[in-house]
Amino acid sequence: MLDVGNVPEWETLNKLNKEEQWLALLVSESKEVRDMLQQLNPQIGDAVQMLSTLASDEKTWREYLYREKVARDNAELLYESEQRGELRGELRGELRGEQRGIQIGEERGEQRGDLKRSRKVALKLLRRNRPLDEIVEDTELSIDEILIIQRELEK
Repeated sequence: MLDVGNVPEWETLNKLNKEEQWLALLVSESKEVRDMLQQLNPQIGDAVQMLSTLASDEKTWREYLYREKVARDNAELLYESEQRGELRGELRGELRGEQRGIQIGEERGEQRGDLKRSRKVALKLLRRNRPLDEIVEDTELSIDEILIIQRELEK
């Protein structure tokens, strides 16, 4: 890793990977190091040239800083909007899921209640010795269900 306390030798800079070269550029105050880095990495040379051009004209430099701030602000606004959108979507999904769960629960409860009532009616009709076909018609239970109830009644 680059020791920022010492001006690195050419051999040291030559061993750095691309990211470390950029880091060296950012932390170095030495023109000698910047010159060596520009020789090693043409992209660094382009960046140094661009920054030199911008820094030489105060108005251009302020415009550059302003554009950078606007870009950062826009990125932050976009990120926050995405986060709010995700949260709204999650809340809507949870609400819909909850409503659907309630609806399914109510339907199942009604079905169980209907089945329980039909079985009670079948039991009463069996106790009154009504014919099985009449019990099937009145309760809408299957003959098999009525026979099971009848066996339970006989126990």
